[in-house]
Amino acid sequence: MTLVRAWILAAGPPDPLRQVLGHLLGRDPAALEFERGPAGRPELSGRPLRFSLAHSAGLALVAVTERADLGADLERIEARPAEPPSAERYFAPAERASLEALSGEARRRLFFDLWTQKEAYRKATGEGVTAGIGELDWAGWTLLRPVVPSGYAAAIAVRAPDAELRLEPWPR
Repeated sequence: MTLVRAWILAAGPPDPLRQVLGHLLGRDPAALEFERGPAGRPELSGRPLRFSLAHSAGLALVAVTERADLGADLERIEARPAEPPSAERYFAPAERASLEALSGEARRRLFFDLWTQKEAYRKATGEGVTAGIGELDWAGWTLLRPVVPSGYAAAIAVRAPDAELRLEPWPR
């Protein structure tokens, strides 16, 4: 089983990612050293930890695990329009049909649920949304949905078939 630990905290300053990693490692957050991995993602020098940071409208989501690639996304629902200008580029046909079958708040909620899972997946692969996010191959992956405050949507994608989420309170 792959354990994913996650925290919801105020978006910095101080930098939420450094705060969480410093807390986990018992080190001064400012002293942490990062390097770029093969896909360009930041990694901690000499540590097997994988992590992802997302922030929106004053909140931050930090997810951490060992060795498994992961990506996190957090979006404030009210802060964006219900649909992007070109839904064909961002959503698979079945997803577009599901969106079109809904209206109002239900449609907005589904839009952000779909968007955050796609963004989290692309962050985990290191490709970003420029690689296109219509159809995604979830074989060997787990999608986790952390509980976030009302008005937000969040997702964590983990390259492990057996990932489990532990949402932890921020101690400070």
